[in-house]
Amino acid sequence: MEQPPILKPSQWINFGYILFGVIASPLVIPFLIMVYQLLDVYFWRYEFYEDYVIERRGVFSVKRRELYFHRIKGIHHEAPFLYRIVGISNIQIVSSDPFSSFFLFAAVPKGLEISEAIREITSTGRRKKKVRELDFFQL
Repeated sequence: MEQPPILKPSQWINFGYILFGVIASPLVIPFLIMVYQLLDVYFWRYEFYEDYVIERRGVFSVKRRELYFHRIKGIHHEAPFLYRIVGISNIQIVSSDPFSSFFLFAAVPKGLEISEAIREITSTGRRKKKVRELDFFQL
């Protein structure tokens, strides 16, 4: 079986923890917090398959979430100033999945291209599966 494309968040989201860990390095607890945060981002990954994406995150206990592309309702691309300096951004996804109604691709490189690719995969997946989105509102 072929290895799926894997996307990993940037360690830049740990800049505050690294700065805090270096400044307070004589103390053990801040250093351990910094190491844990670095390991958390190191083991955090997004695996892309044909119909869905899997988020795996965790150091000691692993949490695995799936999101099917045809369930995506909206995509929001966000690039704060400090993220733009280093070339990363956040992609927020709203879906109709009951367990993953909000999905975040945190601190990923080339975020605009990825969000456009997800949008295209979503529309082709809906056409292929003949899925139509319907929203019901209560008044």
